[in-house]
Amino acid sequence: MPQNFRFYLDAHIYIPLEGKYTCQQSQLFANIIVRIVRKQIPDYTSLEWSIAARNGKMYFDFLQNRPGAIIAGPYSLRPKPGATVSTPLI
Repeated sequence: MPQNFRFYLDAHIYIPLEGKYTCQQSQLFANIIVRIVRKQIPDYTSLEWSIAARNGKMYFDFLQNRPGAIIAGPYSLRPKPGATVSTPLI
């Protein structure tokens, strides 16, 4: 493993809403879900955007649910040292 390798823990969870809800409604839904998960497993999850503030915990980002937001596609190389790969778990 390269000396400058860093492992980034974040999760993008895709839930097909089939265009039935506004961006604001979908962001509120995502916010509720991540807060429930955070409450259930606080030792492993974080809502902190800053990597330094996460203390190695997995980041749950509900703020990407907005117009113009970008998301890493499956199996895409990340623009990070070591070119980590975005990989679906399911």
